[in-house]
Amino acid sequence: FDALATAPADTDEFLISDGGVLKRIDASLVGGADMVLLSTSTASSSSSISFDGFFSSTYKNYKLIVSNMIGETNNANLHIRFRRSNADVTASNYDTLMDHNDSATVGVQTGRAYGAFRANQDKGRTFTHNEGLDNTTAYSIDMVWDILAPLDTDNYKKMQMTGFARNGGSNNHVITQTAVLLDDATTALSGLSFFFSSGNIAKGNFKLYGIK
Repeated sequence: FDALATAPADTDEFLISDGGVLKRIDASLVGGADMVLLSTSTASSSSSISFDGFFSSTYKNYKLIVSNMIGETNNANLHIRFRRSNADVTASNYDTLMDHNDSATVGVQTGRAYGAFRANQDKGRTFTHNEGLDNTTAYSIDMVWDILAPLDTDNYKKMQMTGFARNGGSNNHVITQTAVLLDDATTALSGLSFFFSSGNIAKGNFKLYGIK
């Protein structure tokens, strides 16, 4: 630490109070600096939202936070695809495992555990494998994705998600934990892509973080 009287912190430094004494500390020593914001995208009647070019050797893993997302079409399925060389991977080798709870009736929580399945023609349907989602603004889709070692070339690509939405047909609230595996090849990924089975992404905020 360096004692500091009146000078502001330098680039990549924080100001802290240590027993009433103002000091500066390098940002790399602060826990929060281990997760670095790399990109922010805001959807507005967007056919899709894609991230490319942010995976690098600087970070091993990544976190994507999606908030206040709704589709233009009610009861449409949400899809996510891995990307290679800035293009969606459309192979049928997306496997998903999920633990899913919904409010089937008022005051009752129904747990549903789905085993691994191959998406086939869905090619990356996510959140739930058989439910379209509500597009009411008040019931936005909110998700946190952990993207695991996307540049590794010795294993299949994996992601895991925790999220909330509401079913667009039965109007049940849906909370899910989901793991996605792409097992067609061990080739490095370039990014991700989000879109609905019908209609555009009406709104939503996407923040991608690198984790050191």
